[in-house]
Amino acid sequence: MQGLTDTVILLDVSLSMGKGYGDLRPSKLDASKEALLLLASRLLENPSNRIGIVVFFGKSLPVLPLTNDKAKLVKTVYRINFTEEGSAPGDGIVDSVKMLRRAREGRRKGIVLITDGDINLGIPLEAALLYASNAGVRMYTITVGEKPKTEEIYRKGMEAYGWTYKHASSRGQLLSAILEYIEEA
Repeated sequence: MQGLTDTVILLDVSLSMGKGYGDLRPSKLDASKEALLLLASRLLENPSNRIGIVVFFGKSLPVLPLTNDKAKLVKTVYRINFTEEGSAPGDGIVDSVKMLRRAREGRRKGIVLITDGDINLGIPLEAALLYASNAGVRMYTITVGEKPKTEEIYRKGMEAYGWTYKHASSRGQLLSAILEYIEEA
């Protein structure tokens, strides 16, 4: 880990994330929440780092402002559940960038997007990525489960800005991708 970091976890909570895949059981969402807790425990070893959480389905909702309060973060993660159909990751990216605007000067600002890859509502992904780049925010995207039909959209979007895209079809790959982000943070 390098320097001080403010990170927003952008978590897909659409109904499709409530389904299991391989060893991502009982659901992709539960495995993603486990990875999110690993990320939080490592990043918050430095009490000056902060993490926020935004969830998305057919719309996005900030559920935890930037904080270094581990207990509040854990409590929030356990309360997150899948909600309804629809997937609007572009909206989630824009809300995450807005949250990171509250970041203190001199900090690295990042968004970790965890999704099963569907995009069917909201702000176009390409526009949201441009907004994040112009705001000085780095993105790290992990798709979980089956390779999504939208994989090329995510991959090309991340590559266009020199950001990282990973696909995780297993719990081990998901945790490995999270550990890689921690090393970059």
